[in-house]
Amino acid sequence: MRCYIKLLVVILFTIFACTPARDIAFTLKPGVGSRYSGEITVNSSLKIPVGGKAATTTQQALLVFSMEVKEQAKNGVRMELRYDRMQISMQSGPINYRYDTATGEGNAELGILNGFTGKSFYILFSEYGELLDISGINIILNSLIKKEDLTQSLLSLLLAFFDEARVKENFRSMFRYFPDKPVKPGSRWSIIDTIDREGLTFSSKNTWYLKRAGKEFLDLQLTAQIRGKDPRVEVSGSQEGKLTVNRDTGIPQKGVIFQKMNGYIPGTDKQKTKVEITGETVFTFREM
Repeated sequence: MRCYIKLLVVILFTIFACTPARDIAFTLKPGVGSRYSGEITVNSSLKIPVGGKAATTTQQALLVFSMEVKEQAKNGVRMELRYDRMQISMQSGPINYRYDTATGEGNAELGILNGFTGKSFYILFSEYGELLDISGINIILNSLIKKEDLTQSLLSLLLAFFDEARVKENFRSMFRYFPDKPVKPGSRWSIIDTIDREGLTFSSKNTWYLKRAGKEFLDLQLTAQIRGKDPRVEVSGSQEGKLTVNRDTGIPQKGVIFQKMNGYIPGTDKQKTKVEITGETVFTFREM
């Protein structure tokens, strides 16, 4: 069951009246010194048959973070990010983990998550939202690993969520919706992503549609086809969502993405076990 939970984390963090119809060139260009508060809520479930019965793993997570634009570099925008609050809950049969860094309620061993709050790391995005570089997260992680006497399971949990490669993968699609040429209401454009995690490869074709262009905000709609294979599981599915983006800065204001995946786990004697994965991600950004 633990490997399936890990796969769920990988998949779901894999992871969102008109103006005159003139072309709009919008990119990621928030002003240096501008600050934002972001909030992401994830609800997901994984169903697999165990002993002839359906076993369900559910996960809920709330991530609150701050973001400040530090530099407009030649090759993109450098941002400082800081986790302000983490609230997680995971249940799989008799296994039940939960913790909230804001209140300290939950499993005491997960209190190590407090070590991530209030500490900064840095991400460089291109003007089209591509994640170019990340730095500082491993410094935070290594300081906690050296300081605490961790069990192997807790260490595995930390590495699964917070080492540099995982964080990079989680943030790589945050601003990945910009067209490479000017658009107008009714325009569609596609972005193809390939994600590699723990031997698991996903190919995602994300098609964006500009539904409305107001004076301040742009309303986008998303449809996507996702396919993935690895030695343990084969999955395919789709996701859809909507996103409201600030026209001048390219920063999203709010959005929601729904995901549904179906897959098969190779079993013995060439038998395959069916899995079902669903997810919902809701996020908001507010300028501070």
